[in-house]
Amino acid sequence: MIIAVGLVVLAALVAAVLALHVWTRPGRKPLGRPLQVCVRNLTPHALNIRLEDQSFLVLQPEEGPVPRVAVRRTSLPPLKGLRGEVIPLYAVETGGVVDLPPPAENTILVVSAMVQAAARGRDDLVSPGELIRDEQGRVCGCRGLAISADS
Repeated sequence: MIIAVGLVVLAALVAAVLALHVWTRPGRKPLGRPLQVCVRNLTPHALNIRLEDQSFLVLQPEEGPVPRVAVRRTSLPPLKGLRGEVIPLYAVETGGVVDLPPPAENTILVVSAMVQAAARGRDDLVSPGELIRDEQGRVCGCRGLAISADS
C-alpha cells in the first residue's frame, strides 16, 4: 500500500513538471520552446505515454469523477442475427460534457477523445495519442498526447 501511494505521488510530481511542446493552430503563435505545464490524467485508467526519447511516462488517474459525455439511449427494434440471436439496438444522442473541471492556468487535462471532441473550444484538453498495442493486440500505451485541430 505504501509503495502504491508512493508511486501515485511520484507520478503526480512527474506530471506536474512534464514539459510539453506548445501545439500550433491558426491564430496561435508557437513559442518555439517547451512549456512547463501540469498534466492531469482525468481518464479512469493509468496512461503509459511514450515520450520523444522513446521512454514511457506513467500518469496515474486522479481520484474523483471522470469527465464524460452525457448520452441518451432510445431503444429500437432489435436486430436478428444469422444464428437467430436477438441483438439489442439503440439510437444514441450525445449531450454535453459532465464532470469536466474549468480551465486552470498552465494545466493540461487528459480526457477521452469523445470528451475532447464534445468540449469544443477548450484548448486545455488533450487525449491519448496513437495507441500502442502488444503482440496480442492489447493496448499497452500511447504515442504522446493529441490535441484536437478543432479546439
